[in-house]
Amino acid sequence: LIWETFGSDEKAQRHFESVLQRDPIHELAALRLSRLHLRHQEAEAAFKVLTSLPTQKLFASFALAKTLAEAAMQLRRYEIAHAAQQVVVKHRPNEPHEKLRLAQLCNFNGLYEDELKLYDECISNPETRLAGTLLRTFSTPRIYQSEEQLEQVRERILGHLPDFKATATEYIDDRSEELHAALVD
Repeated sequence: LIWETFGSDEKAQRHFESVLQRDPIHELAALRLSRLHLRHQEAEAAFKVLTSLPTQKLFASFALAKTLAEAAMQLRRYEIAHAAQQVVVKHRPNEPHEKLRLAQLCNFNGLYEDELKLYDECISNPETRLAGTLLRTFSTPRIYQSEEQLEQVRERILGHLPDFKATATEYIDDRSEELHAALVD
């Protein structure tokens, strides 16, 4: 940890790997090594470190589950990212940004109805109100099941446009940076 704190990532990596060779289920070493890999754009290596832990141990930790969700997301392993993010939300049910991320992962996994329910929860929290409103308004299923569903989604989007406009208008004067960030993310 000291090597990592002082920016000597190579030495820190060697020490974390050494700890994991002696104790393959050492949570702190696995967490720090995986985060180190993610910081260096090595998502596959981070994913490998994390998935070598027993699932029960991995999902018992908020930090490990969150790091797994991030690594899986970078690797476009959306089912695993979704499962890990569900665990993250169970650990921190009152964290609105975690629910927002879960909603986005629902979209990537074709869970459209679950996604919309989560966006409604996000809209009720001031921290995620703008992003939740934007994403709920323009969300669509990955694959439409029928022409009827296409028409329903179209009507839902049109029905939510006034809410989006009203919410965005609130941010224009006082918090324009937040509005801009939400629109470009």
